[in-house]
Amino acid sequence: METKTLIIIIVGIVAVLAIIPFVPKILKGLETPDPAMDAPKLARIQEAVEAYQEYLGLTPQRLSVLVPEYIDSIPRTYDGRAFAYDKQTGTVSMPAKGGSATQAISGSGVPATVDAFTGLSVREELNF
Repeated sequence: METKTLIIIIVGIVAVLAIIPFVPKILKGLETPDPAMDAPKLARIQEAVEAYQEYLGLTPQRLSVLVPEYIDSIPRTYDGRAFAYDKQTGTVSMPAKGGSATQAISGSGVPATVDAFTGLSVREELNF
């Protein structure tokens, strides 16, 4: 074999050996959790909203008012996003598709940035 070919083979082997320790982390990053595991979380939140409505006769202005009387804490989706909540109808749903933290307020067409910590939009915080 020629020296150039040997060098290419050795560099290739070294490159493969350098990547091997990172393979488990790379494979783990490729795994995507099943969104279906959010269904029980969504159902728990919806039940809390309905219990609140039944007791007080109105829908909660935001999900945080349900804690701790109606639910221990407001769970998040498998990927850490807040569930969508329509305070007019009292409906909890999956957040909009995509990684964006911006969603449209129902019926207004106005984007509202959702706070990652509280799950409230600016519009909800200002009581619009």
